[in-house]
Amino acid sequence: MPKPGTKPLPTKIKELRGGKNTYHRKPNKKEPQPETSDKVPKAPAYLSKVAQAEWRRMAKELHGVGLLTKVDIVALAAYCECFANWVDITVKLQRTGLYIKSPIKRDKSRMVDGKMVEGKILSGGNIVQSPLWAIKNRAELE
Repeated sequence: MPKPGTKPLPTKIKELRGGKNTYHRKPNKKEPQPETSDKVPKAPAYLSKVAQAEWRRMAKELHGVGLLTKVDIVALAAYCECFANWVDITVKLQRTGLYIKSPIKRDKSRMVDGKMVEGKILSGGNIVQSPLWAIKNRAELE
């Protein structure tokens, strides 16, 4: 039967957090130890350039404190790609601005006396918030 309460933290995270109980309790000798490597792992080839730069930055930091194992590589790659998407959207928002003019909707165009006549404007041309803004906000929540 499972024990109630919070799940135990890995010893490595307890050491990084510090605190009064960190050094007074004996480490868990049954704790699984994922494989680590002596070198910082290279970024996966499928990552974009910005994601690879973020990989190099984060992998170096995480490896330095012993928190980057083979188990974490996919999660770090996903984070780096999300970061690259966020940077891309932020740059586009800086170029285009937070607001855009909505597209104009018209009635169907038709031929009148041998000339093409555009339909009446139904709606559009209003200033609205850029859809990129919503995408950026969603990316920040992830």
